[in-house]
Amino acid sequence: MNYRDRLSRYFEKTGESERPVAERPDAPPPPASAPAPTRTPTSAPPPPPAAGDEEPDFFFGVSDRRATFGREWGGEFRVLINQNVNVHLVPRFNEEMRRPDELPQFSIFSNDARAGETDIVRYEAVKDLDAFDGAVFYVSSAVYEGLVRELAAIAGRYPEFPRLRDTAYPDTLLVKLIATRILEHPLVQAERQYDFTKRTF
Repeated sequence: MNYRDRLSRYFEKTGESERPVAERPDAPPPPASAPAPTRTPTSAPPPPPAAGDEEPDFFFGVSDRRATFGREWGGEFRVLINQNVNVHLVPRFNEEMRRPDELPQFSIFSNDARAGETDIVRYEAVKDLDAFDGAVFYVSSAVYEGLVRELAAIAGRYPEFPRLRDTAYPDTLLVKLIATRILEHPLVQAERQYDFTKRTF
């Protein structure tokens, strides 16, 4: 007797049906189907960036040199952009810098009569240094004073040449001047290939 015959004899004796439970007349109704589980994404989309966390256009640092201005060459503040381009703030000529070609290669210079203008300055070759060009960005005395206030506040809060995002200071005169005049200048753009911060240039 095979397995099927044995199973049929068992159902004859017990009166049970061979039909599946769901097909029997006395079968209980099938349980209500459970709602399909809600799929939870494996990773939620990131929240929008908070203020100051946006992707930066550039990084910058500040050094306050007011204590030595006039006694040492260079501006009273120095702004290092992307760890490469050094911009000096120069309020006036002095014994260390008596004319434009003695200024640093990139300078912000206070001059009401020439505010908004930019001069290209040629620096002659000296010893092992080849000749090169620089730029003087003229601003009004009011703008220059505003820049000094901003830079003094930053320098007072951070150590020398911190690595700050431009997005942390979006409404400052400094960031606007860097973004709209300095970084747009061809001479500065030519220096971009040497930047240590490749996210911007």
